[in-house]
Amino acid sequence: MRNDQFKIHAEVEDDHWWFQSRREILIDQINKFQPDAKRVAEIGCGTGGNLRALSQKGFEVIGSDINPLATKLARERVTGEIYTGDYKETFKKYWDKIDVVILADVLEHIKDDRQFIQDLVENMCQGSILIITVPANPLLWSEHDLILGHFRRYTAGQLGVLLGGLGDMECKFQSYFNCLLFPLIFLLRMMNRLLPRKKNIGQSDLGRLHPLVNALLRTIFSLERLWLGKKRTFPLGVSLLATLQKN
Repeated sequence: MRNDQFKIHAEVEDDHWWFQSRREILIDQINKFQPDAKRVAEIGCGTGGNLRALSQKGFEVIGSDINPLATKLARERVTGEIYTGDYKETFKKYWDKIDVVILADVLEHIKDDRQFIQDLVENMCQGSILIITVPANPLLWSEHDLILGHFRRYTAGQLGVLLGGLGDMECKFQSYFNCLLFPLIFLLRMMNRLLPRKKNIGQSDLGRLHPLVNALLRTIFSLERLWLGKKRTFPLGVSLLATLQKN
């Protein structure tokens, strides 16, 4: 991902509706499937928004990212160990103490996602859980994906096949999410595709919104926690969520 996008992340992710609601869903998954978790590791931690929130909840956190600017910004905001480089090297001494691993919108940045996820699972200790989120629905592919360095958007079937090949990992839960706002986001993406505006060229969808708009979108998105919290799934959405446990 481009450095200018990391700077935007650091500026907006603490109070942006999308980041706030996704963090709440991640924390709910931890509480549901690993309620005694103490240490959480995030691979591809970016500028540290998730780790900061988890730390404030009382978790011990460690993070890793290959981008030096991202980890620099994360260290300024997170109480925990933040490493720059390949997680396989930086996390070596931690694996037997990691209860939860988070991949929040990371796999779409990896060309060989299958090899990446297999290598990760091999390092995880027995009983630990892996929480994954990825962008969903190829129909939503846009300039936003290109700028953020995505190779793909997933369908539920594609993600299921990818995760189904991980022999000793049990899928505890998988669902689309950000479903309620899907019609609006789909319409906006189609409009930008058919009627591109010059000012949007070279820009992602991230940015500050009017506080009232941000609050409204967060309220709508946050309603999905009640549904997901009962282990119910959505038939479509802007993103996909999966939680797995190593047996």
